[in-house]
Amino acid sequence: MARVVRVLCVHEDRLRINTRRRILENCGFNVSWSANGLDGLIQFRFFVPDLVVIDYDLPDISGDVIAAGMKKINARIPVLMFAPHIFLPPSAIANVDVCLIKGDSPELLLARINELLGNSTAMAA
Repeated sequence: MARVVRVLCVHEDRLRINTRRRILENCGFNVSWSANGLDGLIQFRFFVPDLVVIDYDLPDISGDVIAAGMKKINARIPVLMFAPHIFLPPSAIANVDVCLIKGDSPELLLARINELLGNSTAMAA
C-alpha cells in the first residue's frame, strides 16, 4: 500500500483553505490546516508534512518568514507559497521552492505539487 502524502496548508481564509483541502484530499493527500503562521510552524514540527502550502499574507507573520523558519527546522520539506502578485522581493521567495499567484488554477497547483514531490504523472483533480 502506498504511503499517503501529508500536506500542511497555512492560510487564514477558511473558504479558500476548504477549497484547497477538497482538491488535495480528492487526489489522495492527507491535509492539515493552520489559520496563522505561528500555529503553522508548530504543526510543522509535530505533523511533519511532506509538503507545505503557505499563503504570503498571514495575519500574524508573513508567509516568507514562516517558510524560513520551516526551512531551518527541515530544509528537505518543499514549501509552495501563494503570493498576491509576481512582484515580491527576492528575499521573500528565498526559502520557497515554488511561488504561485493567488487565483492560479487548481491544475497548476497540482502540477507544481507533483513536481515538488517528484511525481512524474500529474494527479487528477
